[in-house]
Amino acid sequence: MTDMDHNASASGREEPAGDQAIPPEDPLKLRILKGVVIVLGILLIAAFVFLMTIIAAKVLGGREKATPMPATPPVLAIARGARIAEMHLSDRRLAVRITAPDGSEEILLFDARSGNLMARIRLAPMP
Repeated sequence: MTDMDHNASASGREEPAGDQAIPPEDPLKLRILKGVVIVLGILLIAAFVFLMTIIAAKVLGGREKATPMPATPPVLAIARGARIAEMHLSDRRLAVRITAPDGSEEILLFDARSGNLMARIRLAPMP
């Protein structure tokens, strides 16, 4: 057994033989690799923060922004003596039930954000 074989078996690892020696580390390559690892780590953290911000915005403030009120408020013209029997408001619709002096009724549907009349439904008794 040669001295090299004895040293390799004593330390538990094999030493490269003669001209197969590992070249010394290139300090420029190591600095570039270290820089790439740092940049990728920063990008990973930034992407995580960005995703968490988007999720928080959806959960906490996911409502649509309010539409500004028109300069002049909408006017609802109803017959003389008619009265508003009831109103119901949903997210985007306002339903107004109007009872006329003769007892007939109609429902007006408005866009709650813009105030535009969307539909007028006349209610008639069944024969």
